[in-house]
Amino acid sequence: MQSAPKIPSMLFSTPTNIVNAFVKLREVTGDVACVDLGRKGFDYYGVLSVSTVNFSLMSEQDQEALIESFKGFINGLSFPIQILIRNLPHNLDSYLRHMENIEGDMAETMRDHAAFVRQLASRRALVKREFYIIVLADHQTVKNNVKNRTEALINAQMQIKLRLDELLRQLERLGLSGRRLTSIEIIRLYQSCLNPSESQRRPL
Repeated sequence: MQSAPKIPSMLFSTPTNIVNAFVKLREVTGDVACVDLGRKGFDYYGVLSVSTVNFSLMSEQDQEALIESFKGFINGLSFPIQILIRNLPHNLDSYLRHMENIEGDMAETMRDHAAFVRQLASRRALVKREFYIIVLADHQTVKNNVKNRTEALINAQMQIKLRLDELLRQLERLGLSGRRLTSIEIIRLYQSCLNPSESQRRPL
């Protein structure tokens, strides 16, 4: 079982219970996020990381077909989902170093390419997009004891797995692929959303 990262103490000089009022994630276990929304019993979430297609490079006919397929995908769901889209600065340092260190016949071409990318990055911010689908298990009202919480978690894990498997099948029909985030990946995503600069300086 892995615990969620804490808010940096510099942001709060008051007791932990005030932090908990803003930070709802309590723990991540079995690739499921356990969130306290103030109801009896936790709410449980699973997360998929989803690939993308280059929509702008498609023909108009293919674009319309994809839109219709996506509408069918959304309308066909029997459970709610959340779609998270993140726009993040693209760090190209390791990629550019790799290009500049290539030797042989392609060395000059790769160095020219690296120089072009550096020039492009100096003129405008390069952004990468990450796409996630978040799935919630049906809420279960439980008494506050270990046995009931354990049963609720097991039930939620089973339901989330079924729902994520169904989403993966539907995404494949759209020409997309997905991958379920592990517990540590959920915590890293949470840390990055909560405190982006801290997650870059001291990643988990």
